[in-house]
Amino acid sequence: MTSNTDAARLSLVSDLVASRMAHELVGPIGAISNGFELLEELGADAGEDVMGLVRESTRQAGARLRFYRLAYGRAGRSVSNVFQLKAAAAEFFQGATKHELSWPLPPILPSLPDGAGRLALVLSELGIDVLPRGGLVKVDTDDDSCRVSAEGAGATLSPEIVAALTFCSSAEPQDGDPQFEARHAHALLAGVIAADGGWTLSWAAIEGRIEFTVEFART
Repeated sequence: MTSNTDAARLSLVSDLVASRMAHELVGPIGAISNGFELLEELGADAGEDVMGLVRESTRQAGARLRFYRLAYGRAGRSVSNVFQLKAAAAEFFQGATKHELSWPLPPILPSLPDGAGRLALVLSELGIDVLPRGGLVKVDTDDDSCRVSAEGAGATLSPEIVAALTFCSSAEPQDGDPQFEARHAHALLAGVIAADGGWTLSWAAIEGRIEFTVEFART
């Protein structure tokens, strides 16, 4: 049975994940709306620039929704095909102006346990979060582990992110109302997914690089 404390923690995580998703979608959807308003006002005089804005914003919104369906939704729990996961992440990163993705595929694709692919996607987003000035996010997976490294100037693993990673796996009750915000949603969700899978999630901060490692528990 889920305790009141566990339920409160999961409720907080779901609230912040929903807030983060809404925040990420506001930009492209707002741009689509603005583009159509210009088309209504100017008609044929709006020009190709306005249509280009609408097309690119529509692509970004679609890419983010497809990514979030796997990373945030239950649909991603059963997706273990690394090629499909990489494709979703690559499409998502196309809209990132300061961040690049590297996800090399081995000759023989690994067999990931249920939920592991979803965790890889969430950690790739967390890689963006810890690179406020931009940089390279690299994902490596094999049958036993997933490693995500975020490398760039200003790479920062804040105490709040560390606390978020352990928030739902800690047996100790939290004192007071945790001061987490939507920007901590990915760290919170990564901790939840890892704990749910019974996997070990670790991290390390090296100069200019943050590394996250998940070791899968095989039964």
